[in-house]
Amino acid sequence: MADGFINQLEALRVRLGDPIFITSGFRCSNHNDAIGGHSRSYHLQGMAVDIAVADSKQRARIIFAAFEQGFTGIGIAPTFIHLDNRQSQALIWLY
Repeated sequence: MADGFINQLEALRVRLGDPIFITSGFRCSNHNDAIGGHSRSYHLQGMAVDIAVADSKQRARIIFAAFEQGFTGIGIAPTFIHLDNRQSQALIWLY
């Protein structure tokens, strides 16, 4: 994982006061291709994770805490939240 990214995730976990369950972290290009990941995925650089969410309340808590923690990419899906540290302008999207 990229320098500082794990520390940022740990700070997020502490802010939430609950465990976070990472379903996808660093990916090699073969695995990324096999699951249909984007060719420029931040997972390939060790700068992204997908975190499992159980319900809307947990989803909202993670999103707000991620903003406060400085994550710049937030993807929202029914069963997970994608977080990354993109260098471009902050971005939020739906899957």
